[in-house]
Amino acid sequence: MTGLQQAVQLFQAGRFADAENLLRGLLKSSPKHPGALFLQGNCFAQRGAWGDAVSAFENAIAFSPNFLDARLDLARLYTQMGRTEDAETCLRGAIAGAPGSAIAHTALGLMLFKASRLAEAEGAFREAAHLEPTQPLAHKNLGDAIWSQGRQMEAIDHHAEAVQYWQGSPNDEFFSHVWQVLTTMGQQARALLIAQKWLQLNPNDAVALHCAAASRGDTPSRASDGYVTEMFDQFAQSFDEQLAAVDYQGPALVTEALRRVNPQCAAAGLDAGCGTGLCAPLLRPLASRLIGVDLSPKMLQLARERGGHDELVEQELTSYLQAHPNCFDWIVSADTFLYFGNLKALVQAAMQTLFPGGHLIFTVERATTPSPFALLPEGRYCHSPGYITAVLAEAGFELLFLEARPIRNENSRTITALVATARKPTVSACGVA
Repeated sequence: MTGLQQAVQLFQAGRFADAENLLRGLLKSSPKHPGALFLQGNCFAQRGAWGDAVSAFENAIAFSPNFLDARLDLARLYTQMGRTEDAETCLRGAIAGAPGSAIAHTALGLMLFKASRLAEAEGAFREAAHLEPTQPLAHKNLGDAIWSQGRQMEAIDHHAEAVQYWQGSPNDEFFSHVWQVLTTMGQQARALLIAQKWLQLNPNDAVALHCAAASRGDTPSRASDGYVTEMFDQFAQSFDEQLAAVDYQGPALVTEALRRVNPQCAAAGLDAGCGTGLCAPLLRPLASRLIGVDLSPKMLQLARERGGHDELVEQELTSYLQAHPNCFDWIVSADTFLYFGNLKALVQAAMQTLFPGGHLIFTVERATTPSPFALLPEGRYCHSPGYITAVLAEAGFELLFLEARPIRNENSRTITALVATARKPTVSACGVA
């Protein structure tokens, strides 16, 4: 084994100081050895000696101008140091020396994309995809650059191609994005292919299973706990921003309905499916005590940071209601019932947890078909007015209002919600208060 091979093994084992000492001896006898200089540069970089690392990489390149890895690592180091112009020069030099390197084109594209030079990034990614046409990340990167320039229809073709070439563990957020966009565009057959590929890579993924069911037109009775948790954990950080972009009115609608029937603040309230806590600032003045419950821990963390709730609970909603009889004056739920098809168990549990005279207020998406409820291609459920009326009556509620109201905009169309306001009677069927 050569001294350089020994140094490589030490480096790979994380023994950077030992590797550096060995390389120092090697370079005394062979000061122009590109491989030793390259490895020395990486040793310096590992301990934060960036100036020494730059010198070592530059020397390696000087003695071997087409040393691709040295140019790529030097460009990466320049980027860390904030020397973006030097990084770009280095990467363009790498491409000049190795025009067939998809890695070099990708590295340049990523740097340009980060600098918001989107058209140039697109060109670099397009060349990488041409050089490695079955490389999924090449198509993903190209799709990202095109999407960021507003050409969504073109971008989604590359994103879908990336999914079909994907190997190993899927990127759940990316796969979900591709499936959602295709579904929204009405391309159900292509969306189903995305879900099937997702399941091929991870057969037990709850989100993929739900998406496949929605694309096939199946109607399970409700979304699984795993789907709700995984989906909302994925989108927690961007959730509020996404809702603002579609002019989401859920919190305002349920608060308006609550104020109509319960204007006083001396009440115990439940924010059912509280998410990131968007409703909390509006509901807080109407509650002496406000509890939030949700399945997504990442959403709850954001709700905790927002403030407004007295307590936040991570639990499935129906089971929480069943475990807390006669605890609340009102229950408000903005767009959580969308993930239940059959509402019977949920509404009956709400009846149990309310005080007599308490109110249940919730939104669902209005169905446009005769079915009582259906799983939409987008993965949400819709419900008919007749079904909402019947399920509330069966549970013993008095329906006060059932109103059709615009709740958000989606792909240039207005989504209509049903806002239900129901009251638990103050006298039971046998006449005992």
